[in-house]
Amino acid sequence: MITESLFKKFVWLDIALWPALFLAFYFQPQTISNLYEVMETVPSFLDTGTGLAIGVINLILFFVSYFFLLKFMKLGKIIYPLAFVTGLFLDYHSDVIISSNFLVILDTIASMLSGVIILLLFTSPIKDKFR
Repeated sequence: MITESLFKKFVWLDIALWPALFLAFYFQPQTISNLYEVMETVPSFLDTGTGLAIGVINLILFFVSYFFLLKFMKLGKIIYPLAFVTGLFLDYHSDVIISSNFLVILDTIASMLSGVIILLLFTSPIKDKFR
């Protein structure tokens, strides 16, 4: 049975993966970093003002939703899946992505964890705890 404590651990782990992803991106091998310099000529949706604004707003939505999820507030149940789907939209429209295998593994773990959180939000006894 999924308890409140286990659900909160999943949310905290999801929060903890953000800095890990940023650090893994920043400290990629030099060969990957060199490829980014070549790819700067490829236009990307995230390079536009609109794309950047949507990305920043989505990042803020994620962190606001974490607060609501940890407090078991109903708004978290709405904002978190919305932020996740918006993140998928941004990933789809970001064109070419070059990353190291470690970054891919972390991103996969983060995506699976988000899926677990969304599944628990709508199908487990935790869903009744949101007011």
